[in-house]
Amino acid sequence: MGSIETDHGRSPLPGVRSGTNSAGAAGPMQFIASTWAAYGVDGNGDGRRNIYDPQDAIPGAANYLSASGAPGSWQRALFAYNHAQWYVDEVLARAREYRELGAGAVAGADPSMQLTSCAASEDVAAGGSSEVGARIVEIARGELGELERPIGSNCTKYNAPGCYAWCSAFTTWVWQRAGVRVPIIPCSGNVLGWAAANGGRRLGPDATPAPGDAIVYGTGPTCPASVHIGLVEQVFPDGRIATIEGNGSDSAVSRKAPFFPAQAQASGRPGPVYGYARPPGSSTTTEDRT
Repeated sequence: MGSIETDHGRSPLPGVRSGTNSAGAAGPMQFIASTWAAYGVDGNGDGRRNIYDPQDAIPGAANYLSASGAPGSWQRALFAYNHAQWYVDEVLARAREYRELGAGAVAGADPSMQLTSCAASEDVAAGGSSEVGARIVEIARGELGELERPIGSNCTKYNAPGCYAWCSAFTTWVWQRAGVRVPIIPCSGNVLGWAAANGGRRLGPDATPAPGDAIVYGTGPTCPASVHIGLVEQVFPDGRIATIEGNGSDSAVSRKAPFFPAQAQASGRPGPVYGYARPPGSSTTTEDRT
């Protein structure tokens, strides 16, 4: 859709980066004001729903598609988005092309415009932490086994009413239930920036995490370089950690076997550990190495 609407935000036409076009549409996903008011999303957790920001506009589009029938009927949802059969056919054809290119980033797209992929990782008791961290672990454990409904749809209570890769939505949902005043953040890497800007801490990959911290996998702080996120459940004396993560290969919330963070990728994780996000209110102190 983003490719067809505005060439992933690169189109020089009016209404893409500011103002509106002749039909009143704005932003990389070409929302009209009334639709944006109903379905717009604060995707990057900065406290604003910015129609021109792809990190808000893309999950907003997913939200609208979900409300219009996706993933049960992509035809109906896409037609609701743009009442033209040629548009529906072209979007579905473009989606097939992207799938054939591989499950990674859309070729040529601006990395900041993509949601986290929630890549799968492989498959225990909690160590001591702050009160906030302990609450996070307790709540995450209570979600073990929670599934997408239907399986393969990416539809969960964590990202409702949208249906998109939900590892980051799960992580921030658990933080919310533990009393952290965080929005649901669709992109895993943005959790790092949110924590640093809102009284928490952003920790480098060599730092020692604490239970309740978010662990971010990948090679960068923005999607798609940031590929997955989970919650630290336990930190062992030998340096291994155990995690609880959503949206793995089993389409469920699951506990992951202990591993050494420095060997994350070799241990079957979706990528190296890029860093950790410590939620606001945690009294645990850790050296910040970036």
